Amino acid sequence: MITQTSDGKDVYFNIQGSGPEILFIHGAGSDADTMIPLVLELSGNYRCISMDRLGYRRWTHLSRDTTIGEQSDAVEAVRKACTSDPVWMFGHSSGGNVALGYASLFPSNVRGLVVMEPALYALYPPETAPPSIGRMKNEINPMFRRGDIGEGIESFFELLELAETIKELGWSPSSTDALESWLPFAHDHPFALEWCPSESDVRRLTHPTLVLEGDRTTPLLRDICRLLTEMLPDTRLTTMTGCDHLAPVLRPMLVAEKISEFIAKAAMRSS
Repeated sequence: MITQTSDGKDVYFNIQGSGPEILFIHGAGSDADTMIPLVLELSGNYRCISMDRLGYRRWTHLSRDTTIGEQSDAVEAVRKACTSDPVWMFGHSSGGNVALGYASLFPSNVRGLVVMEPALYALYPPETAPPSIGRMKNEINPMFRRGDIGEGIESFFELLELAETIKELGWSPSSTDALESWLPFAHDHPFALEWCPSESDVRRLTHPTLVLEGDRTTPLLRDICRLLTEMLPDTRLTTMTGCDHLAPVLRPMLVAEKISEFIAKAAMRSS
């Protein structure tokens, strides 16, 4: 299905199932279809809404850097097309950044949040930021900007310690689909490197929030999960055994279980 943003951009989204709405926001180098394994697990009890983020797959590719506000406006266009009620939200990786940004800009439209290892690199205080963040800014993002997509993908997965997982999946960074999927990264990644919730954002992020992490994930992302949990007022952290950053794709049953448990408990608290 297609809806439009307030400035006339087309937004692709899909709906499956019935029940309370969950809006799914994918990470970099993917699209709404990446959420299919999770949607299949949850659509028996929830109305699952998945969308292509601004710049990805069924969008016109970005020609400039995007912002958290622009991404959030696209999310709001999808929500309004699907329901007049607030929604639960799931965001993976930099999709978690978008979910948090949206919730801070449209707080009354969100029931609660589940974020899986958000890419909130700016949460690190400058004096403690790991060298890998500098490598993203100074080496990897320029690869994408000059069109070295395959090299950029390989370097990014190596930095996130996902190279072996990708090999096991038999996924090739140089395939046509991979190159097409990662084209928006050059203009999408900067907001992941630069944005994190401000003090005023945090005052609006009072929603019940679950932060998910895998015990096999790189410390770069796991430390972000801890920093975020300490920052937000109504947040808990859950570690999933035997999982890495690709858990929504590789372990969808477990991730869906954590989402369902969280929503059930949060709903009971609010009733």
